[in-house]
Amino acid sequence: MKKNFPLALFTAGSALVILFFIWLWGWNGFIPDFSRSMLAGFFAEKLSAEKIKGQYSLADAGRGGQKVKILLVPGHDENSPGASFHDLREVDMTTELGENLHALFKDDSHYDAVLLRGKDGYNTNFIEYFKRERENIARFRGEKRKSMAEYLSRGFVEKVDGAPHADTTDETSLRLYATNRWADEIGASVVINFHFNDYPRVRSNTPGEYSGFAVYVPDSEYGNARASRPIADKIFSRLLKYYAKSTYPKESAGVVPDQELISLGANDTLVAASVLIEYGYIYEPQFKYPETRKIIMRDLALKTYLGIQDFFGANSLAAKDNVFLPYLWNEDLREGDEGKASVLALQAALLGAGFYPPRGKSKDDCPLSGMFRGCTRGALTAFQEKYGISADGSVAGPKTREILNKLFGA
Repeated sequence: MKKNFPLALFTAGSALVILFFIWLWGWNGFIPDFSRSMLAGFFAEKLSAEKIKGQYSLADAGRGGQKVKILLVPGHDENSPGASFHDLREVDMTTELGENLHALFKDDSHYDAVLLRGKDGYNTNFIEYFKRERENIARFRGEKRKSMAEYLSRGFVEKVDGAPHADTTDETSLRLYATNRWADEIGASVVINFHFNDYPRVRSNTPGEYSGFAVYVPDSEYGNARASRPIADKIFSRLLKYYAKSTYPKESAGVVPDQELISLGANDTLVAASVLIEYGYIYEPQFKYPETRKIIMRDLALKTYLGIQDFFGANSLAAKDNVFLPYLWNEDLREGDEGKASVLALQAALLGAGFYPPRGKSKDDCPLSGMFRGCTRGALTAFQEKYGISADGSVAGPKTREILNKLFGA
């Protein structure tokens, strides 16, 4: 029988290549991951932005599609409450924001929004999953960490040093890996994580050096990076209209790729698109007073929701983009007033009219804070000059309120 020598040589050559990679990698349990990476590019993309958008379009009534599942993850919990400043705790702030955001998604028929943790504690389905799968989750974490260490040591993945993050306890780490695994098991297409930032301070009761928000995304080598970035960009744009981006140098880009944040799918542990939003530093003035903080939380939730809507191309130009306005001013406002919804609405109105922050100042210098100080006085002076009101910006009196109510009133 005549042998097919070219075919035999090809087969033998293929076998040698396979044996070479087995020798190179070793019999250490990494071959399946390595094969996947070699075939599909390092950390293969399993869910594209285009596919997620397709889910949204199919969710319309009568088109037979399932709703887009979004997992909302408020950062921290009672065992690990996160940043603090005076009586403020990050865990309480993320809980409030999560409840607000969940309510917005629940009212939209395109979404099936799952809140991981609310005011009554963790989602009961997640608790049951965590208890039932604890050993498997620990094994999953160990395998993924081991794989990543091997990829890094062999140069298949480049180590990227990003912004430093607080260390997590073993239990918190396990919960974060469990969240990623659960997100994929329940079929989540998008995971939104929310936090409030902090920076080491000499005195815990004094503000830190930096301010502003940042949106984190998976670093480019991860399989969910490409789908995550356009969502993050849209959320960033919504927030930037009213809030200042972070002044911390490593967050200066606004949208920040990160290799180590577990919540984003570090070590290739998440299929879904994922973003993590640091909505500001916990010591910033907009979070100081309960009345105005509550409004700010609602607005941050709205901006996040609208950013995701923008990703899906679902917002009209007439969509309401803030919770501050319309507002009806029925009493004078004076320099020195603080923690008032009326002052917060005034600042938003002045921003909408193009006067806030005043000339020479930035949103970082002059956040929407509900505090009537120099920034508000400067902006109000310019507003009053435009409308022929003889005043120095220290008081929004009857004439000023009349114009404000005409332009921005309820």
